[in-house]
Amino acid sequence: MDTVFALDVGTRNVVGILTKMNGDKIEISHMEIMEHETRAMEDGQIHDIAKVSNVSEAIKNKLEEKSGEK
Repeated sequence: MDTVFALDVGTRNVVGILTKMNGDKIEISHMEIMEHETRAMEDGQIHDIAKVSNVSEAIKNKLEEKSGEK
């Protein structure tokens, strides 16, 4: 099964999930949520690219650690 990584960057937090197909269903194998430390996002728009990037990378790293996949 192929793993799919999805990332949702929201105004308050960032959510990362790893999913796999199981027949005709999508199963979430791992999930990680982190809030932005500052107002890096406002009204759905990025105001500090570096801070949003840092949170996104931290989520990616945690999911890789949990799943053992790169």
